[in-house]
Amino acid sequence: MALITPIDLSTPNDGLGDPLRDGGDIINSNFTKLNTAKLETGGYGGDALNLADLIAVRTEQGGYTGTGQDLLDLINLRTEKGGYTGTSKDLADLITALENVAGWGFYADGETITPTQTITTTAQLLSIDGAGATSNSAYLPNEIRGVSELWDVATNKIVPINLGDDYTLRVDLEITSKTGSPTEIDFGLDIGGLATPSVVIVQRIIGTGKTPPYTVSVGFPIFCLTTFVTNGGQIFLATDTGTVTIARRQISIHRLGNGSLI
Repeated sequence: MALITPIDLSTPNDGLGDPLRDGGDIINSNFTKLNTAKLETGGYGGDALNLADLIAVRTEQGGYTGTGQDLLDLINLRTEKGGYTGTSKDLADLITALENVAGWGFYADGETITPTQTITTTAQLLSIDGAGATSNSAYLPNEIRGVSELWDVATNKIVPINLGDDYTLRVDLEITSKTGSPTEIDFGLDIGGLATPSVVIVQRIIGTGKTPPYTVSVGFPIFCLTTFVTNGGQIFLATDTGTVTIARRQISIHRLGNGSLI
């Protein structure tokens, strides 16, 4: 950008400053430089009046409320403080990435193909077909919305999106009956990708002392590294003794962050 030319004001009433017409020419020239620079740098593309209007609505829309100098200082600080240093196009991409991060999916079993599951002392894969009326994929992260899911109903797996993602999960199970006096269900999240548990990363114990029917919920945060992304996550259940029958199986998966964002 060409340097802004100052008007020579000299000192009051000494007759040595720029003439009035020359001063007006300098003002016009400076605006031309500013208008040229804004387009060269991929910045604001409107005219000066539109820019003034944009600044005027900053408070009306709850936006930036400082002065022009404050805003300039803020921009200058971005590099000094290790902040954003890219172009306006990079910033647009960053905003899009932020919008894509968060979201959730809710998957409930339809209880038609497999109305209930009977859990025994042998670890069994939790089955949720996603056919329940309350299942909801409308608020998945934008990155996968309408394209894929966070729960694979065919393989009964949690499907992370990216390496480094973090999620919070909640699993709800209705215990409808039990036999043989079981006292607990061993709940495990496994990322080994096999038919039986091999790489359990989260383990919880669900007490079964109440009289059925009743509902239990298990919730926890998780992060996803290479093995999780490659194999997905499976939930296995087993009793300590006897059997427990479960219905109304459902899982809520909320994506909180994206390790690949920046």
